[in-house]
Amino acid sequence: WPADDARPLVLVGFSTTFQNQTALLQNVIDALATLPVRGLVTLGPTITPGELRAADNVEVVPSAPHGEVMKQASLVVTHGGFGTLAKALSHKLPILAMPMGRDQGGNAEKLMAHGAGLALPPDADATTIAGAVQKLLADPAYAEAAARLGEAVSREMRDSRVVEELEELAS
Repeated sequence: WPADDARPLVLVGFSTTFQNQTALLQNVIDALATLPVRGLVTLGPTITPGELRAADNVEVVPSAPHGEVMKQASLVVTHGGFGTLAKALSHKLPILAMPMGRDQGGNAEKLMAHGAGLALPPDADATTIAGAVQKLLADPAYAEAAARLGEAVSREMRDSRVVEELEELAS
């Protein structure tokens, strides 16, 4: 997009492993197509861009450097895996989590308990997803909560002794 495009950027990423997420991704694309946003959908190695119908305001790419994109993003839509949540929160971004399994449901519950995002089921329709995206972008309380939680996550990662303890165990 042009550098002067002021529409919020929504980053969408649902795992680098296959979780049967094609229909979910299409619903997210269809939702973003109805909103005054820019969407960047990253697919990972298990889905190709040709499997989805893009929209005029949504780019669908195999991958992108999430850390760099998050510097410009206003919101992250994801499955709720720990890695994506930690990275989004470290960038002070609210999150729409759509858990599909593993640790994702519990992560989404914790995210909502802290007020840093919302959660929807993976079979939510485009209208429901669009409503959640609008709510997250319109209410600054979500970004403020994400910033507080992100600072706590960053502090925990910065102050963690896990690496030192593992090195001690290995020696």
